[in-house]
Formats: sequence, structure tokens, C-alpha cells
Amino acid sequence: MKLPIAVLLVVLPTVVPASPTQQALESARQQFEAGRYEAVIATLTAALVQQPSNPEFHYWLARAYFELDDYNRAIQAAERAVALLPSNSDFHYWLARAYGRKASRERSFSYARKTKAAFEEAVRTGPSNLAARRALAEYYARAPWIAGGNDGKAREQCRAVARLDPVEGHLCWATYWVDAGEPVRAESEYRRALARQPNRLEPYLEVIEFYESRNDPAAMENVLEAAEGLQTSDPRLDYYRGVARVLAGNRLDQAEQFLQNYLDRAPRRNDWPPLAAAHEWLGRLYEKQGRPREAAEHYRAALGLDPRRDSARTALQRMEKNSSRP
Repeated sequence: MKLPIAVLLVVLPTVVPASPTQQALESARQQFEAGRYEAVIATLTAALVQQPSNPEFHYWLARAYFELDDYNRAIQAAERAVALLPSNSDFHYWLARAYGRKASRERSFSYARKTKAAFEEAVRTGPSNLAARRALAEYYARAPWIAGGNDGKAREQCRAVARLDPVEGHLCWATYWVDAGEPVRAESEYRRALARQPNRLEPYLEVIEFYESRNDPAAMENVLEAAEGLQTSDPRLDYYRGVARVLAGNRLDQAEQFLQNYLDRAPRRNDWPPLAAAHEWLGRLYEKQGRPREAAEHYRAALGLDPRRDSARTALQRMEKNSSRP
């Protein structure tokens, strides 16, 4: 018996081509992850000609401008995204971050209050948005009362974070105690966070950064070892491996390679260790090795990336003064 030809045909699934909107967003996201922020802006500016009211386009434009430290344009784009889709918590969160950077740069109470309001709206529209709750807790803890600082509200946010995610709760309290000038209590919270063996890298990096600020390379190495269990190739681990070895003053050849790896692989990202910092640590490494020319080169590179980096400027001035002595 012969089967009908229709039964013999293998029906392949229909591949639906991505829409122009999806293509533009995917291109922008890939460019963003690669640190190509000017390309993100070019991609989305062109896409907005066809869809000027697409909130996602404005949101990713805001993120790109934020990474380029162009906070005026970041605010403009984020405000547009919020206006188009006011229910999106992440839009409010990134608008708050842009407001916050502008407030800090201009020492503006007006923008500080806008920062507070936008973080509060991010929490209201997204009660489970942990990043927004932690940022709001930090704002309440750090801001003066005239700009809306409130210790009780900071504690309230940390308690809310802890109910949603115990690891993030410990990290929230740790940040609170750091800001309160109680590093011993902060370290206790960091240890409790690590005891829960987080399966994400970011908690480990927060703890490592704390120990870096305490100039404690042995503790940094312990946390780095714990983080290696995640089997990630994230370049931020190389940065902190290098820093820990420079602080300890040993295995400097390894430190040099780790810091260079970070410079070669890491995109410029506001939430990542600055590339200027990697150059400064290389400068410190070469000073330890008695290589003043290379040290000065990296201090200059750090200042080229961040002219406001006073620690690199002081180090370079010290080296230039020493080199001018007979």
C-alpha cells in the first residue's frame, strides 16, 4: 500500500524572521555587552527614526549614555522610557542612577531628591527589584536628612531585601554597616552571605572589594578561591587576583599577567573595576619591582582615562620628583 505523498513529506518548522525591532534591540544588546557604547547609540538612533515611541530603545540609549558618563543625555533618554512605560521598575532604577551621578557631579540637592524619588518609584513598581531596594537603602543611609536621608528607612529596606533573598539581605546590611563606620559588623554580614554559598559571582566580588578597601590580600585570596568554584571566566576575577598579589607584594609576575588580562578583556563598565584602576595597580606593581619608567607610564595611562584620579596623580608626581633628584 502506498502512503499519500503528503504523509511522506517531512514538515520542517517555519522559521519566523526577527522583526526590525527585535533585530535592532539584539544588535544594541550585543554591542552593549561588548562595551561598544557609541555603536549602541548609532544603532538605536537609526531605529528610533522608524519607532520613536519604543521605550526599550530609549532605555538602552540611556544605558549607553550612562556608560559614557553623559548623564544629561542618559537622563533625557531614561525619562522618555519612563514616560512611555511608567510601570517598568528597571526604567525607574536606571533613571535614578543617572540622576544620582548628576547630583554627585554637580553637588545638587535638587537632583539628589529626584534620585530618591526615582528609586522609590522603582521599588513601588517592582517590589521584588532587589537592585532598586538595595540602592534605595544606600541612598537613605548616605544622604543628609535635607535630601531625604533616613536611617530607619534604610534599615527597613535591608529587612525587605533579606525577606526576598537572604544573600542579598546580608550584603545590604554589610553595606549599611560600612556606611555606618562599623567594618567589624559589615565583615560579619559578608561572612554570612558567603556561608550560604551563592551561585552567582556578584556576591563574591562585593566581599572581595570590601577586603580590598581594608588592604587585606589574604582575605581577598580566600574569597577568590571560593569564587573559583563557580567555574567562570569573568575577567573581574583576574583584576582582583592581580590586586591581591600587588597588595601582598608577592607573585608579582602573576599579578602583572592578571591585570594585563583584565585590561585586554574587560569592557568599560561603570559597575566594573575601572580600567584606570588596573593601570594604577600596574604602576604600583612596577614601583615595587623598581621599574620607574613603566610605573610612570601606567600612572599616566590611568590619568588619561580618569583625570580626576587623585591617587594616580599623587603617585606620578612622587615618581617625577624622585627622578629629578641628582
